[in-house]
Amino acid sequence: MPPRRRCPKSAQAARARRETSRSDPSCSSPASPAELGLPDPGEEANVALLSGTIVEEPLRDKSRDGDPVTVLLVSFEAPDEKARRALAVSDVEVPDELADQHRERLQVGNRLVVLGRLTGAGGLWATAIVTRQSRRPAQP
Repeated sequence: MPPRRRCPKSAQAARARRETSRSDPSCSSPASPAELGLPDPGEEANVALLSGTIVEEPLRDKSRDGDPVTVLLVSFEAPDEKARRALAVSDVEVPDELADQHRERLQVGNRLVVLGRLTGAGGLWATAIVTRQSRRPAQP
């Protein structure tokens, strides 16, 4: 097995090795803040990433602990076993302190990306959301 290449540490080194990093998944791209990897199967992990469209007006509610949350109904593509296109929906609970940062974009028809944890009720507890395309610096 060949030795694993190290990712460049500086922006200049990253630019110099851009083509290598794109073809080498062990390196994060210059725009990526962190490397992602799969957890060890022996460790407990509960991480979910969902992108979709808000399909109903957001509801203000309380979590089981009584904290204010905004509940979103998000639709997403969920192909069946034959890879036929289908849509599914999921409840996404967003703590109000997070939802307030995106409140004007949390509207029916808007797309978003949610990072969070699956709940026992089959929904998603949001820990981060993106409601618009992030602007990345132009590449030289």
